[in-house]
Formats: sequence, C-alpha cells, structure tokens
Amino acid sequence: MTQPEGYDVTALITRIVGALFSDIETRALQWQQSRPVARLLEIDDRSATEATPRKPNPPADVRPMIESFRLASSNLQDIWGQVMTPRTLLAVKRLAQAKGSQHSMPDALWVRIVYDFLAAFRSRTVNRNHLLGALMPLYLGWAASHVLTVGAHGVETAERQIDALASAFEADKPYLVARWRWPDRFNP
Repeated sequence: MTQPEGYDVTALITRIVGALFSDIETRALQWQQSRPVARLLEIDDRSATEATPRKPNPPADVRPMIESFRLASSNLQDIWGQVMTPRTLLAVKRLAQAKGSQHSMPDALWVRIVYDFLAAFRSRTVNRNHLLGALMPLYLGWAASHVLTVGAHGVETAERQIDALASAFEADKPYLVARWRWPDRFNP
C-alpha cells in the first residue's frame, strides 16, 4: 500500500505528543508517586541476529532536521522563552550554533525541554497548538543528535542510548514534579 499524498508527519507527531501530554495530565496522581524502576524483559532471539552479520546502513542525512532546529531557534524565541527556563533556553541557543557533526543534544537537556513543555502544556500559558508546534523543531534537534550518535558509534549503541535517555527522564523526575506542583516558582 502506498502512502497517501500530503501525509504530514509533523501533524501526526504533534497529535501523538498532544495525546501523550493530555494522558500525563490526567494521570498526574499515579506518575508523581515514587516507585522503583523495573527493567523490561526483552523477548527476542539474539543468537539469530548475532549469527547473521548486518550490512551497515548508509549514514542518514540529518541536515534538514538540524536546519529546521536552527531556523526555529531564531524564530521561536518568544514562545520558547515563555516555556523554558533561562538555563535551558541558553543551552538550546548554544546547540543551535554548533556545527553539523558537533550537533549533540545531551540527554539532560532533552529531558528538561520535554518537562518544561509538559509543564507549560498543563499551565496553558501558551496556546496548546502553538506549544506543540514549537516543540517539533526541538524534537528534530534531538532526533538529529540521536541519529548522529548512533551513526558514529554503530547501531549496537542505539539500545544503550535509549536506556540512558530513560534513566535521564527518571533521574530528573523531581524537577517535573516540582514544576507541576509549584509552577509559580519556575517563571521562565
């Protein structure tokens, strides 16, 4: 089956993130509780994939994603300034100035961006459609960084990268809880 013309990936991702943020808002009492993190069990046969050598994939062209991120960093400062703390906004500005292969968004920065946008989604300080639209170029910046890292270190590191990102989200959860419960203390 072919993909229909006019398929808008940005609109699709924006709808998914909006639904995710709404669900997080609805389930705030559950996720704010402290619980031990359990590892997920993997259900796959590694021996079959390890026996067959993989062909290396050609490097992905992340330039359009980085350019979208850079363009947004100069055009969306007003919205980003209403959402992100000054420290996070400064880190994003510095990243936008990085040269192509030096484009690397640390997990901690991506986590803060997501948490800041989630808190703004809850507080409704910015129209939710504008807010989600302003998050998209930041996501593209993170995705480009992830693709560059996996490309430089091999596909085998992708799983470790995702585990590290999940750990970063869990480690910074107290920040989100504080922004959620006491939003007035975090005026960006």
